[in-house]
Amino acid sequence: MAGGLVVHLWNAWAIQILVLLSFALQVSLLVCAGIRRRQASSALRLLIWLLYLVADSTAIYTLGHLSVTSSRSSQQEQHQLAAFWAPFLLLHLGGQDSITAYAFEDNRLWLRHLLTLLVQALAAAFVIYKYVAADTAAGAGTTATTTLLLADILVFIVGVLKYGERTWALKCGNMADIESTVLSSRHHTYKSFFSKDLRFPFPRGTTVANSTHDDDDEEFLLAAHCLLHMCKSLFAGVLVTTTSFQLATIALHTHSFKADLFKLVELELSLMYDIIYTKASVIHTWYGYCIRFASLLATLSAFLLFQFSSTHGYGAADVAITYILLVGALVLEIVSVCRAVGSTWMCALLYCLDWGQPLSLLKSLRRHVRAARKRRWSGSIGQFNIFDVCTRDTAKIASRVASKMGLKHWWNKVHFSGTVTLTASLKDLLLETLPRIDVKKSRGVRMLRSRGLSKTLPKWSSWTANADFEKSILVWHIATQVYLWESSKFDDQHSTEEARNRQQQLAEAIKMASDYMMFLLVAKPDMLPSTARAAHICNSEYVHSCKLLEHLYSTNHYHGSSISQQTQGTAQRILGNFRSIPNRESLVTEMMSFTGHIDGSACYCGLTLAEELLRMESSAPDLLEMVFEVWLQLLCHAAHQCARDSHPRQLNTGGEFITIVWLLTHHMETLGKTEGQNRTMSLDVTGPVRLNDHLARVNTI
Repeated sequence: MAGGLVVHLWNAWAIQILVLLSFALQVSLLVCAGIRRRQASSALRLLIWLLYLVADSTAIYTLGHLSVTSSRSSQQEQHQLAAFWAPFLLLHLGGQDSITAYAFEDNRLWLRHLLTLLVQALAAAFVIYKYVAADTAAGAGTTATTTLLLADILVFIVGVLKYGERTWALKCGNMADIESTVLSSRHHTYKSFFSKDLRFPFPRGTTVANSTHDDDDEEFLLAAHCLLHMCKSLFAGVLVTTTSFQLATIALHTHSFKADLFKLVELELSLMYDIIYTKASVIHTWYGYCIRFASLLATLSAFLLFQFSSTHGYGAADVAITYILLVGALVLEIVSVCRAVGSTWMCALLYCLDWGQPLSLLKSLRRHVRAARKRRWSGSIGQFNIFDVCTRDTAKIASRVASKMGLKHWWNKVHFSGTVTLTASLKDLLLETLPRIDVKKSRGVRMLRSRGLSKTLPKWSSWTANADFEKSILVWHIATQVYLWESSKFDDQHSTEEARNRQQQLAEAIKMASDYMMFLLVAKPDMLPSTARAAHICNSEYVHSCKLLEHLYSTNHYHGSSISQQTQGTAQRILGNFRSIPNRESLVTEMMSFTGHIDGSACYCGLTLAEELLRMESSAPDLLEMVFEVWLQLLCHAAHQCARDSHPRQLNTGGEFITIVWLLTHHMETLGKTEGQNRTMSLDVTGPVRLNDHLARVNTI
């Protein structure tokens, strides 16, 4: 009985339910889609993914349902207003401005969306013809029917424009299209500071030294627009010539305040997110703005036409649903226009047109609502520590169930992966250290050679540069963790408080970098070079190290009051046995009996390296700086040697720290090459710094 009632209700109200559901999904996408620019938890990603897929499926299914039922006379008489809803479904397929692609690969499917546009437009036209146009053509149409037809046609045109806009945005977000755009413009754009071909330059006469934190963001966004062409070329893998203006922009932010360059890179990536995952590349063109305002006027006209037409003979529920769709579409169009007019892309356009008064007004409004802050990176980085996994409580129900189902490694990855907020000290250390390292090739060898360690300690070089990248990460991760637990540097009472604070900051930065590289290895191997990705498929070195550490933990277990104390105490006991010659022989024998070999084991090499670090710390005051440089070089090597599309893939989940490092190193390298050719860019940061003055210096070199 209940089943029959449900079927009856569905047959009677299916179209109304589906149309309202389609509209609700679009509103939900509008609210949720923009959040993933800054952060994207697993729950949020799942929600947006479901909304993204279900929204299109619902609109397509409903249009198909309308097409089938349009030939049934009973349905026509019962729900005559259903014809008016078909173009709204086409409008819903056009999606929201804040999301065109959920994943990077979606941009490659723009031809599929083009075909869908043609098919669904024909379906909507067929529904309109069957419900309204046929009556008018037969001479049975009334004034109300004609008015409704005009409103229907207006919404239909808007729907076609919106879906076409989405399809074109997907094409523009495809990396092949970005590459062709860069190639076609590198010979004739960005030639001079005052040229109108110069797209989105940094604002003239902007002062940086005395600007406040909130006021800075809008200026930094315009600076990011200036460097966007460079950023696009990096993502596309195309070499472009850096203009003196772009060099001056980088220099201004590098030499005045180091943290400024970090912020600038964050905002550049935010603009790249706009291009790849939203409609920005289409909206902020002359035809994009025309579509915005034409759609608003057409939707408003459709609303007024329906308002003045007679609703006599239509069901009250259908009339209410029609008003919901019309008012909802009108509100969404108003929001779309406001976002387009109030965006940073409009600020850049106004500056290029040299419209100072509107630009100042718009920037003031954006500062008031702190719009630029919503574009900033979340500042959180992933963390994964192999010791947390190997010292876990295997007796817990979740761990046992995962093991029984063959999901042990997946469970460990999900359960033991976390995030921490990037500290200001790590940012400072990063910007301080990056100019000193070979960011692309050395993997730490250059640093070891500069300290004379590559010959005296040849194994260091082999563990850092000659081993597989996965093994290098594991060796240094194990060694770093054990060394930080055992080091006496932090208890040195003879050093000054400033020195102890410095050591503490370095230790925190090293721990964060070490756990982040392990996080990439375990959770996001696509962000690593191809050799590490291939190794991760077999999980050979990582799984082997986990099993060995689990075995050592079980045989050298230390009973502490907390898990962290147990982990640290067990590691200290293992290292103590490793230091003692008789105990080492016993420990090595135990490790060999468990694994079958020992010399190439990442666990054995890590313990050996940890022992060597502890032996050296009394004679090497800059040991922590050296370890941090090794980790930074491993990070930079991964950033530059990973697959080209790895970086844009991560922008839809809030962005990765490794992508920021990748862009930072490129900007610093670009500026370093210029300064290496005797292009000294000295800045007096004691007073206001004007880019025009600095640009003049660059052009005279």
